[in-house]
Amino acid sequence: MLDTALKRWGELSKDERLLDPEADQPPAHRWEDGFPEGGLAVSRISRDLSPEGLEASPSNRWNRDTLWCSKEEIAAMLPEVAEVGTELQLQLLADRLAQLALVDDARGQTLPFAPAEVALARLVGRVVEVNGAKVTVELSGSTRARAAETWLLGDDNWTPRRRTPHGIECELLGTATLDLAARSFDSLDLVALGTRWGRTTFNGRGKDLGPSLVGFHLTLTTDRLAPTFASLYGVDWIPRPEVPTWRDSPAESRLERR
Repeated sequence: MLDTALKRWGELSKDERLLDPEADQPPAHRWEDGFPEGGLAVSRISRDLSPEGLEASPSNRWNRDTLWCSKEEIAAMLPEVAEVGTELQLQLLADRLAQLALVDDARGQTLPFAPAEVALARLVGRVVEVNGAKVTVELSGSTRARAAETWLLGDDNWTPRRRTPHGIECELLGTATLDLAARSFDSLDLVALGTRWGRTTFNGRGKDLGPSLVGFHLTLTTDRLAPTFASLYGVDWIPRPEVPTWRDSPAESRLERR
C-alpha cells in the first residue's frame, strides 16, 4: 500500500501536490476544541516503577495523557473564602482521576473505569497558607478501581471485544495554589503511587498480571491536547462530532467492524 501510494504521489504534478492557499478546509470536529478555557487542564505522566524504588534506574515504560475540568466544575468545588486548616473536598476531580486518568497505560493503550467500578475516589485539600484570595493547600487522597469481565460503559468506540479483570489502587499526595476570587488553580503538583494488576487488550501487560507498581505525576498545562477518554466525559462543554461513528451507522461513516 505504501509503495503504491508513493508511486501515485510521484506521478502528480507540483500543483496537484499542493493545497490551494485560498482553500478553507478546517476539520469538522477536533476534540481539543473542548479545551476548558479558564478551567483546569492537567498533564499526566504515567510510568512503571521498580520494587527498588528511587534506587532503581527510571523505567522507559511511560505514557502521557491529559485531564480536563471546566471553569464551572472547578468553581463548584472551591469555597468563597478559606482559612488555615479548612478542608476542601475535591470530589469531582477525584472521580475523574479514578475513572479516566489513574489507569494502567504506562506500556500502551488501556481502558477507563465505569463509575460503578470505582470503589474509592477521594481527594482533599487542606489549607496551609492564606494570602488574600490566594491559598496554598496540601493534597491527599486515595483511589481504588476494579473491573470485572463485564463492560459497563455502553456500546461506544471503547467497547472491547474481550475483557479481562484488572484494577488499580493509588495513594495521592501533592500541593496546589488556588485563587478563590478567580475560582481557579494557579499551580498543581500531584503525585500518585499505584499498585496495578491484571491487563487490558492493548496495554502491553501480556502475562504480566502483577501486582506491580506504577507512578503518576500531574501538573498544570497549557497544551490543548485532548484527554484520551474525552468522548466518555459525558459533559456538554466538550463538543462531539456530528458525523456518526460506525457504531451508530456503518453505512454512513463507511466503516465496518471486521
